[in-house]
Amino acid sequence: MLKGDLDSHYEVITEAVQTMLRKYAWENPYELLKEMSRGRQFNKDSLNSLIEKLKKEGLNDQEIQKLRELTPHNYLGNASQMAKTIRQYL
Repeated sequence: MLKGDLDSHYEVITEAVQTMLRKYAWENPYELLKEMSRGRQFNKDSLNSLIEKLKKEGLNDQEIQKLRELTPHNYLGNASQMAKTIRQYL
C-alpha cells in the first residue's frame, strides 16, 4: 500500500528538485515546479518531462543523472537531520 501511494505522489520530491535548481541559480524554480504540480498529478512521467526540459535548458549531466535516480522511495529530505536532533525535544 505505501509503495503504491509513493508511486502515485511524485510531488513529494519537488522540494528536492527546487533545492537542486536553486544551487545552480536557476530562475524561478519554485514557480516552475508549482506550474507542473499544483492542482494536477505529478508522477514519474511528469518528472521525466521536467528532466528533459532542464537538460535542453543546460542543466549539467551530473545533476540530470541525480534527478533520474530520484524517486519518492529514496528521497529523505532533511529527515535524517531531524532524527538526529529529536532527543532535545523529548
